[in-house]
Amino acid sequence: MAIANQRNKPRAARQKSKLSKKSIVVAGEPQKVKNTSSSATVDVKEEQKESDSVDPSTNKRKKSNRKRDTKKRKIKVDSMIKEESSATSLNESMDEQKPNIENHDTTIIIDTEETSPTNNECIATSIPPELFIQICRYLPPFALLKLARTCKLYYGWLSSKESITTQQIWTNSRLEFVRSLRLPPPEGMDEIAYVRLVLERGCQLCGAKQVHKVYWAFRVRICRKCYEAKTVSEYRVHEDPRFRSPKFLHGLPYFQTTLWSRSSRRSFNCKFYWLEDVERASEEFKALSRNQQHEWMREKMQHITAYMQDVDAREMAVQNERKARSAEKNHRLTLRRTELERRLRNMVQETDEENNPIYDLNRLRQCISYQRARGVSNELSDRAWTLLHNKLVKEYSQTSTMQ
Repeated sequence: MAIANQRNKPRAARQKSKLSKKSIVVAGEPQKVKNTSSSATVDVKEEQKESDSVDPSTNKRKKSNRKRDTKKRKIKVDSMIKEESSATSLNESMDEQKPNIENHDTTIIIDTEETSPTNNECIATSIPPELFIQICRYLPPFALLKLARTCKLYYGWLSSKESITTQQIWTNSRLEFVRSLRLPPPEGMDEIAYVRLVLERGCQLCGAKQVHKVYWAFRVRICRKCYEAKTVSEYRVHEDPRFRSPKFLHGLPYFQTTLWSRSSRRSFNCKFYWLEDVERASEEFKALSRNQQHEWMREKMQHITAYMQDVDAREMAVQNERKARSAEKNHRLTLRRTELERRLRNMVQETDEENNPIYDLNRLRQCISYQRARGVSNELSDRAWTLLHNKLVKEYSQTSTMQ
């Protein structure tokens, strides 16, 4: 019954009873037992003796684990001692290598926190604004546009519309490097927007690439598809029932072009207006009385006269620049062809061992490489002629074997 009652007790109660029995057994040995207010704890050595008497194999395993732990602790302590000794020796060697500044008459103190950038800071962004302005004096507008896209700092310096210095940088670069931008920016447009409108490529509405046509009447660079969607001809405005009185068209900017009529088989001039301007002007014109309409038309006509004169001047400047580029290209092409012909005649004068000419001039002119070289406008350098000479020799030998 006692055994059954002991089994029925909970685990915590059984452990408590065991501890109490142990405390009673070793009560006569105070040097091995520490008495506390809560419970008596048995010494570790006594527990080891009991465990040895119970199972010798587990005792051996514990002893081996204990030895292994002590070895690991010794290895860790030795490694820490070695690291501390190496660090101290390194500091002593660095102190010995430091120059003795006190022996010199003059010393230079450099504040590295202010002059040198931090690890996370780029050297290019740590330059002062004065030096940045001097650098921009020697850059064309193309390089300034690329420089403004590198980081936020440069974008802020080169895109400030209120800064006079920024506007002067773009003005000097435009006048120095771009001949087609001799005229000042249009009214209401700053230097940065002016340069981007002319020099950048792509449609400003749909993002189509390789678009460079600028419609100065509307101050926008768009593709043909967007142009047809955003503009309306004067004939369509007269036919549209929404616009009952198209007199307001005389006060709006327009782009004039030449069209071909299939029915009459003749060409005629047609004006195209920006569709949003037409709709806005029509609403304004309808809301006015007759006297106010006349005053509105008179003010618009005065403004549009000066506006279209500026547009014509810019269109003329674009045409003149195009003609100048074409003439310059033709001049370079003429110089290249002359130099190419001279070198080709020198090539014909080459002879073999029997003093017989190796090449025929007419057959060399018929080579494909020679025909392609005549269409390039770049200057004919010695390296380019060497490459072309090798191609001509190869093609000439192939044509001679075929014949």
